[in-house]
Amino acid sequence: MSHRIFTTSVASVHPHYVAKVERKGRSVAELHEVIAWLTGFDEAALQRHLAAGTTFEEFFAAADLNPAAALITGSVCGVKVQEVDDPLMKQIRTSTSWSTSWRRAVPWRRCCAAEPRPCGGLLPVDLGLQGAGALVTGGNRGIGRATAAALAAEGAEVVLLGRDEVSLEAAVAETGAVGHVVADTTDDAAVRSAVAAAVAMLDRLDVVVNCAAPRAAAGAPTGLDDLDETDVLSHVDTKVLGYLRVVRAAAPHLRERGGQVVNISGTNARVTGNVGGSIRNIGVVALTKNLADELGPDGVSVVCVHPGLTVTERNAGDAAYAEQAAASNALGVAQTAADVAALVTFLASPLGRVANGAVVTADGGRPGHIWA
Repeated sequence: MSHRIFTTSVASVHPHYVAKVERKGRSVAELHEVIAWLTGFDEAALQRHLAAGTTFEEFFAAADLNPAAALITGSVCGVKVQEVDDPLMKQIRTSTSWSTSWRRAVPWRRCCAAEPRPCGGLLPVDLGLQGAGALVTGGNRGIGRATAAALAAEGAEVVLLGRDEVSLEAAVAETGAVGHVVADTTDDAAVRSAVAAAVAMLDRLDVVVNCAAPRAAAGAPTGLDDLDETDVLSHVDTKVLGYLRVVRAAAPHLRERGGQVVNISGTNARVTGNVGGSIRNIGVVALTKNLADELGPDGVSVVCVHPGLTVTERNAGDAAYAEQAAASNALGVAQTAADVAALVTFLASPLGRVANGAVVTADGGRPGHIWA
């Protein structure tokens, strides 16, 4: 069977490769470096093929394919390249996956340098997120924004959901997300509309990361006499019921091919001293397990993450906060939003689905506590 892509010119697809890697903060030169590693074509040879209108079939027939290409895994349009039977189609999908899946934490130049071939460095770990559609609520700031950037770096197409249009637009530009939707998660109709718009933008939905929550006010009264019931209810409505509303609207789409949900909670679920913080975060734990049991049979995993004190863009210049954050964990290092996002991204991938229903702590190890 001859596929249409076989007779499509490489030059007609090349601009799409460029656009995708530039969204991830990479350059055309880096893209061509990867293509050279894969095919053996230096810059001059690649430009000749682009100018000549060489088809993919002709392109790979002339290529000196890197022997290490057989080790490359990944998904393109939901198809795992390692499971493609047709040799030419496998080469094309491998090229697409390898050329556009920029992962920030991997030493690419050790892997993609023209010499030596085959690669003597490290191949990236494939989390299976290439081409996945992801929705991140609260993606305009903090852990949500860092997670959006991490998912995009893994090849996912990401849409941000939040209440503030201006900060959402800025976050889209900074994270490599493909767009944003505006909604207040206390409004069910707005949530349903926003999720539908996100799915229309992505044409699929595989991942939901719930991170939209009001900031916990430090020093807020928590005793019986001074507790503000309205404030507590507002937190529950936004964080617990808000997460529920988002997943309820997303569930039909997640069930189509299976997927992952990660709910961001917090370590206040495990300590006293902040009644509102404890109630809202333990509520997320209970919600997560109920959703995991209900959606698990449909191939959808649901996990809860408890971040500890975390340095974000909001408090990055606060030395006292960073010192407090470092002192709160056994590692003695202030964890950042990017640290938490790395864990969340793994749990949001197909590799993390085994943690369905689990509560995962991301606090650097709080001394003196044993969690069985």
